[in-house]
Amino acid sequence: MSDNKPITYEMELEIGTPVHIGGGDKNILSSYEYLFIPNSNSKTSTLFVYESEKYIRLLKEKDKLSEYIEYISKSSADQKKTSLNIYNFLKEKKINFNIDDIGKRITFDNVDGDDSKSSQQRNLNDIRLCMKNIDGEPYIPGSAIKGAIKNHLLVQYITNVINSSYRGSYLDRRSLTPAVKNLLNYLEDLVDSRTKRLEKNKAREITRLVSSLEKEVFGLNQKSNNKNFGISVSDTYLGDTNIKTIFCRELYKKRKVNGLDENTKSLPIVREYIAPNQTLKFNLTVYPDQITENTAYLKDVNSLISKLQEACEYLTYDVLEENKKGTLILGGNTGFFQKTIISALFPDIKERTDITKILLNKSNSPHGKNAMKYHANDTISPRVKYLIKYENKEMIAGLVNIRLSQR
Repeated sequence: MSDNKPITYEMELEIGTPVHIGGGDKNILSSYEYLFIPNSNSKTSTLFVYESEKYIRLLKEKDKLSEYIEYISKSSADQKKTSLNIYNFLKEKKINFNIDDIGKRITFDNVDGDDSKSSQQRNLNDIRLCMKNIDGEPYIPGSAIKGAIKNHLLVQYITNVINSSYRGSYLDRRSLTPAVKNLLNYLEDLVDSRTKRLEKNKAREITRLVSSLEKEVFGLNQKSNNKNFGISVSDTYLGDTNIKTIFCRELYKKRKVNGLDENTKSLPIVREYIAPNQTLKFNLTVYPDQITENTAYLKDVNSLISKLQEACEYLTYDVLEENKKGTLILGGNTGFFQKTIISALFPDIKERTDITKILLNKSNSPHGKNAMKYHANDTISPRVKYLIKYENKEMIAGLVNIRLSQR
């Protein structure tokens, strides 16, 4: 038997904190396809998703269909002046109905009770639904798992190279690998020049340098058809039956002084998440002939998992303590952790802050629609970290643990 024969492992993926994998435009509930029903004497609300045919039939029976079409058209034409809110429309038109007859209720237990606006007055954006298979069950595509693995392994590689090149407090650049050195030098120049935001030409150069880093780590330049860097990952399939999903609003923490005195606010963004404490399965195939000297650990699944856990802990270094146990960070609401991995080049927190501000900053003004992307004057970075609230606990989304199947 050849040692280079591919080996396929059956893996388990346990959901640690809620995971959202978006499904594009087909998996979006527009603001006219749902409403919130406020619960009396409660901090919670019920998300109500109606079935279009039944809802239209109701409007026809109440002779309100033409008014509803006019309301939607006006809202679509001028969203700034008119908030599209189905609850308000039904209330204003005094349309009484039993919601269970025309749709379904979904528990929505993390609406902030101290918001200045009541549940029915909030202006919410489209609701992002989970990606689902042909049977309507949520799943995680293999490409999402593989992409997260790749990013985590890059973080682990960078931190190892940097840490092993220190001689006391002195960084011996002669010990750095070529790709790491080139990327580090370029990013340090950005910090030294005090660039306020990442211009297109600089972004392209960073992309090129990161590509060189990937080739150094994974050997992607050895074979024209080698895009797997030694592994391939299948889509998940059911471990548990009837996978449960939940709906959570996004939160953000604005850090004021050195990470202390944090202020949490809700954002008008709702996503459907795969609920925690559920297990999905997937297949991980290892291709020994595509593994390089830098990724020899891929030949042993337990060693791979160990490397991923190290990187995951690094990426969540200043997030809530109870969320530090994870193997990967997956899906929506985790962009900072997935896309600023090259901050791993800077062990010093101040340097990491400076470079991350540049990487994230995409606006010249802290005002207007791009205010959430303005990071040039952050005390720490990112100024805003997105969280969710689940079972009255604030947490980052997307933490999962992977392991060999126990079967």
